[in-house]
Amino acid sequence: MISYYIYKNKDINPNILLLSTIDNSEEIDIDEINNNIISALLENEFINLNSNVIFCILDNKTNKKNFFVYQGIDANKININQHFLTIFSLKIISTYNSDFFIDYNMDDSEIRLHETKENLSFLANYW
Repeated sequence: MISYYIYKNKDINPNILLLSTIDNSEEIDIDEINNNIISALLENEFINLNSNVIFCILDNKTNKKNFFVYQGIDANKININQHFLTIFSLKIISTYNSDFFIDYNMDDSEIRLHETKENLSFLANYW
């Protein structure tokens, strides 16, 4: 099971941040998981072709940040260099509460979406 917090705020629209923490000893295919999540979010019209989806995965063991960016075909393209993504994510995490929470079951690719208002500013310690 891997979980993501989602920041989908009108102030950052059409950009959406998905934030997760992992333990790098877990053997997971992040690309496959991210692709499945993108597909599910599109199917449920949670995102559209105007959306820029930024995955920020924080590794608990190494304290490294890994970014994966999916830019919709009709989206205004964003700067995807590491510095921009780091600053953008830090600003979002320290300013806003999360809006949703996704549980992704890796065994059956099941995705559950829940509304939430979590304050994750404590994760700013990764920066």
